[in-house]
Amino acid sequence: MGLIQELNFSDGNIRYDPNTKVHINLVCSKCGDITDYNNEKVKEVWQQIISGLKIKPKGQRIDLYYECEKCKRD
Repeated sequence: MGLIQELNFSDGNIRYDPNTKVHINLVCSKCGDITDYNNEKVKEVWQQIISGLKIKPKGQRIDLYYECEKCKRD
């Protein structure tokens, strides 16, 4: 139905993301917190990628791993 996206991670955790629009998942590699990064430029670049591939994707997932501010302080 496309209402949520299942996110499987290498540590065995599964999370569910209600944001199925093109965005980047900012994932803290220390605590596992996930924040959505929504930006028009991300959507534009995504459109360029899929138009160049000439395919119709059934979904997308872009994860960026970093250390969040809370974990940097700890």
